[in-house]
Amino acid sequence: MRVQNSHAVKRVPSLLELLCFVAIGASCGNSTSGEERLGADHNASTVLLPGSQPSGASTRGLPAADSPVAPSLTAQGLELTPISSQPPSEYPVAGEFREFVPTLLEVNEFALRAFREWQRRIAACMSSRGFDYAATEPVDELVFDYRRAQNPLNQQAAMQWGFHSPLRPEDLSTNTNSTPEYLDALHGSDSSSGCASDAYPKAYAVTLPLLEDGQVLVNSLDQAVSGYFATAEGISAMAAWSACLGEEGYSFASRDDAIAAYGSEERISQEELRARQSDLECDRSLGMTSGRSAWERRRYEGWVVQTEGSWSDLKHRMQTAGQELSTVESEVL
Repeated sequence: MRVQNSHAVKRVPSLLELLCFVAIGASCGNSTSGEERLGADHNASTVLLPGSQPSGASTRGLPAADSPVAPSLTAQGLELTPISSQPPSEYPVAGEFREFVPTLLEVNEFALRAFREWQRRIAACMSSRGFDYAATEPVDELVFDYRRAQNPLNQQAAMQWGFHSPLRPEDLSTNTNSTPEYLDALHGSDSSSGCASDAYPKAYAVTLPLLEDGQVLVNSLDQAVSGYFATAEGISAMAAWSACLGEEGYSFASRDDAIAAYGSEERISQEELRARQSDLECDRSLGMTSGRSAWERRRYEGWVVQTEGSWSDLKHRMQTAGQELSTVESEVL
């Protein structure tokens, strides 16, 4: 398992990730909940960008947090067009539905621009303090493969990871200086602020409100497609899956049980891979994930209609903010 550089300055993740946000000086591991590992029916909680308050985030055009998202008749038969050049999963689930939201590409590029400007300003600040700083290179792939690896029917990922969590791509930092003086200059000390925090406001003054609103929208999508295994259909499907695994000699009431049994082991054993293969075969024969995908797709279609205005508004605001960001990017440091 890769160990993250403890003093690397982390970026605002693309809105297709939203698995965690690493604030200045903090760290974020690769662990995920058991349900999230195999096409989460619920999603790990996400954190808004630093300096933001979740309670104050915009919710324009969104349904109430506790209201069901019913598919609109105008959304029936909605075409699922992936925003990646790679084909999506045959039966997408959970966070994979983010692949079909075209505005996310623009929001992600907006976030990357802000991050790169932040890095540029950190480097200039560190240089003024007598240190060399190499800008961290962000992962610019929107982690499609990572989310697809969590799909319960992904044969290749199943035989590679079993019930373990796949590793998530990380930003590339080439800064190896870990002297106290360097770290104080970068992150600050009790007596002075660091370049990372000093550079942040200028880079994110324009982008932060838009990224907050974008995250609210993405979180609402996660909420909209969650809950299948709490429905009568989902409960029945999981019970049938459990009985099927029982015929193969495994006693698991749910995938969480299988993940608990194998996922914490340091190594992926052949026994785990055999159990995962049986899981795949039972899932396919019973149509558990395909049925779940159909249920979640209907929820996704309803979400698209309900949030269309919010995405349109966000896109328009990004066009204006993008011009302001260009002015910031053109400043000579």
